[in-house]
Amino acid sequence: DAETLRDNLLASLASHVGHSHFDDDVTIFFVEHFERHHKKATVAENEQHEFDLVRIIDSFYRANPNSIAPNIMRQNLVFIAEANFSDLIPNLSKQGIRRVLPRNHAINTQLGWNNLLRQHQHINNDDLVAYLRHPTQHREFYFNHSDDKAFVLNDVESWLQDISLPNPDRLDAVVLLLDELIENGLYAAPRDGKGRQLYAKGTVRALSAGEVLRLSLSIQDSLLGISLTDSWGTLTPTVFLNRLARHIQGVGLDAGVGGGGLYLTWRMSDYLQLRVIPYKQTQVSAFLDLNNPFDEVAENGFQFLYHNEVHENINS
Repeated sequence: DAETLRDNLLASLASHVGHSHFDDDVTIFFVEHFERHHKKATVAENEQHEFDLVRIIDSFYRANPNSIAPNIMRQNLVFIAEANFSDLIPNLSKQGIRRVLPRNHAINTQLGWNNLLRQHQHINNDDLVAYLRHPTQHREFYFNHSDDKAFVLNDVESWLQDISLPNPDRLDAVVLLLDELIENGLYAAPRDGKGRQLYAKGTVRALSAGEVLRLSLSIQDSLLGISLTDSWGTLTPTVFLNRLARHIQGVGLDAGVGGGGLYLTWRMSDYLQLRVIPYKQTQVSAFLDLNNPFDEVAENGFQFLYHNEVHENINS
């Protein structure tokens, strides 16, 4: 590991110069390289079809939890869950598995399996359009100030009340989901070059010049799609997976970091998709089947599309 290499290198340097202290700074760089393979994997029942995917089957993974080689691109890897899978999330998180689709969830058929599986092949500016091509209802909001949140929440709530949702309890879940998404866009997304949060939660602020925060909602048949897009692109797969794993393990939030909103967003969505172009754009899209009541214990599918493999960390 890096620490062992560092210690051995410093010991060799000290032996060479005859002393263990140095008048000048000593800087050591370590570079990890993962060779990328698309055609080989150590996972049984893999299928690489027209989407250039490695599909991991639930039963095989449970029997062989360490079978996923670190050189397989995680963007092209999908875990197919047969039933509840939250017990696997901590290990999936360590292995960087960020695309999980339950085989028997009806919403996957409604959104289209082929559509779901090919999401890594394209960078969409609006993922709602990719799934809901012919919406009967659509609303869109651009934020200029943090105070806009209250207006938007009230407007959307009134709009959905007028539509008369088949399951009224969904309305409360939608409003809570919107609140979490907007809070993340206003306060969690803006970060400086060192990844430090720029605004404390609850700060009253105007959006900076060039900053974009857009909320879109579409309804097609029984599906409601909600998408929040920011122009920061700071969310990473590691952060998202770590938040899920900590909650599943009962650890909760990282001290001083937060992140409960990501876990709640997953729990309140029938399907959750995150697409990040690093330092350019984050798009979080949540889909709900309005014909079904909110199920607070359901373990629904998610996919995190991260369009820069160079910065992908895999804790194998």
